[in-house]
Amino acid sequence: MRPLIFLPYMLGALVLAVPASAQPGEQSQFDRCKVEPPDKNSQQQQPAGNNLSDMLEPCGGVLKPPPTGDQGMAAPPADEGRTPVIKPGEVPPQPPKQ
Repeated sequence: MRPLIFLPYMLGALVLAVPASAQPGEQSQFDRCKVEPPDKNSQQQQPAGNNLSDMLEPCGGVLKPPPTGDQGMAAPPADEGRTPVIKPGEVPPQPPKQ
């Protein structure tokens, strides 16, 4: 019966801890660590007062590159073990170069 007395306190602590774990400041730190490709239309340079070391400090000096390629494309892998092998001497005749 004693453990049930602490149940409301534990639930209250859990309710208060959940919003604290989802603070927006944490997400913005990860957003600052992403590298955005430069805009091709603008020829802007970094301001003189901007220290790159200060910009990299929250990221631990590591920047994440922007995503490349087609992120939505999902092709099945090639059949394993079915790659055709052409042995020496079995090369088909080639047309003459022009």
